[in-house]
Amino acid sequence: MKVSIDHSEVKKGFLKKKTYNQVAVTVQYTDYELAVIRKNKIEDHVILERTLDADRNDYDDMAKLGLLDRFHLRVKHFIGGKPNTYILNSPAESKVYEQEVTEALKNLKQFIENATEEPESTSFEL
Repeated sequence: MKVSIDHSEVKKGFLKKKTYNQVAVTVQYTDYELAVIRKNKIEDHVILERTLDADRNDYDDMAKLGLLDRFHLRVKHFIGGKPNTYILNSPAESKVYEQEVTEALKNLKQFIENATEEPESTSFEL
């Protein structure tokens, strides 16, 4: 699994342009990792729970419709090697998000590695 995380500034808005920080995460799965993902059917597995992008102002509408979970980061968002972007308000938020994504992808990698290993029997006394 190869991960690239890029930070950039973007201006959004029709009349009043506001500057946001965008984080683009690209993951290139190996053929082996893709096979494990498909075999275990974890394409829809949530890697990281997150809310709407900072440039969106329809949180209440999305909450009423029950659509907030569609903004979570999932395994399938990286299949195909396209970057997944997320917009935040500040460089500090971008750095925190990068740390969260990095930790979440480490956990995914560990899951993929463990998915093909048969657990060993253990015994212990308490």
